[in-house]
Amino acid sequence: MHTTDGGATWEHVLPLGTFGRITDAQVMATGKAWALHRQPDKLRRSENFFQTSVVNDLPVNHTWHQVEFGSETAGWIGGFYGGLRRTTDGGASFVDEPLPGFQYGGVDLLMHVVAPRADEAYVLSVRTGAIEQGIIYHTVDGGITWDSLPAMTDPTHFASGGVVQMDVLPTGEIWAAGSYGHIYASAIPEVLLPGDIDGDGDVDYIDRDLFVAVLMGADADPDHELRSDLNGDGVADGEDISPFVIALLTD
Repeated sequence: MHTTDGGATWEHVLPLGTFGRITDAQVMATGKAWALHRQPDKLRRSENFFQTSVVNDLPVNHTWHQVEFGSETAGWIGGFYGGLRRTTDGGASFVDEPLPGFQYGGVDLLMHVVAPRADEAYVLSVRTGAIEQGIIYHTVDGGITWDSLPAMTDPTHFASGGVVQMDVLPTGEIWAAGSYGHIYASAIPEVLLPGDIDGDGDVDYIDRDLFVAVLMGADADPDHELRSDLNGDGVADGEDISPFVIALLTD
């Protein structure tokens, strides 16, 4: 469904009954759009707000329920039973991205994926029946490596098992909500200065050299690449030069 008046009226974008039920969709201002279908499992992708689209088959038995893109080309699809796939070509093809420590077979459930940038993602999982149940995985290099954030726990030993949704603010603060009425919030991480590529608290010639190395492809450090993306569009490139120069001259 699509609205242009804040939800007062709606119109159908896709014909009713097309490929079974839709579990999630994402639309960008450029017209790029994706929709997940279940039964059968398919991903629909479009370049023009679903006026036309192409459909890809997905592996079965993963209960795919979320699609999340951090840029127009890089994105993820997630399934309840741990299926996690990443694309770098807008959804034309995917590769599996297994989560370290995730127990498959229904022990752990993958609940939510948030992708603030092209190579960064947070994945929320829960472990049914365990005391420490809510785990958030984090990657800044497109799934090559993952960190595991501290578990969300509750004195009742069961409430955090219902954690079903999260959001990541631009500050890096994470909020998660549970089906038992509990809301969890992380601390706000230390905020680095724009242009502080090495994270030492200032912007100087060392940061200049690191910034140039990232843009030239000579520095592939994930933290340096992330901090070199000053305009926040998901990639460090020539568009970041002007804001970096401003940061360098004003520090």
